[in-house]
Amino acid sequence: MNRMMVYQIDHRRHDDETGENTKNCGFFSSKEGCSQAIAQLIKQPGFCDYTNDFNILEFPLDIIVSPDRFLAKGNVMLGDAEVDSEKLHYMWHAQADDEYLDFAVIIGVFSSEDQCRRAIDLLADEPEFRDHRAGFGFEQVSLGWVGWSEGFFSEPESVEGAMDLPWQLLKQNT
Repeated sequence: MNRMMVYQIDHRRHDDETGENTKNCGFFSSKEGCSQAIAQLIKQPGFCDYTNDFNILEFPLDIIVSPDRFLAKGNVMLGDAEVDSEKLHYMWHAQADDEYLDFAVIIGVFSSEDQCRRAIDLLADEPEFRDHRAGFGFEQVSLGWVGWSEGFFSEPESVEGAMDLPWQLLKQNT
């Protein structure tokens, strides 16, 4: 059986003031869908200044994507499940002080909350995670959704304390 693949666009850049900055820009069922979304995003405020910082990440559905440092046994398949592309779940692990998930470790994309909970059960006692069990998180995502679709503004002059606001929020606050 062929496993469904899910593709994520992220925009990752290094900023000398704030360090690593990552934006989740959406999930797609194909690399072509990602390329089409990137072609639109690079025209938007913020992204047009960092056009080479997009990445396409590939995830097999319902598999813990595990670099060897997490599980000695490598990637773990959680089994097959009914797939509703409107209700996929993106899962990560972050340390408590990573408020914006800039250094979160991607665990995978799963077909249900139950699959995410199974992944947490498998990983919770691994050395990388055992002292930070509360750092697991997941959110429902839909294929074809494009995040940050109106761009961002990285150095707002008129919104004190703001950093990398979605463009529509910046417009509301100025």
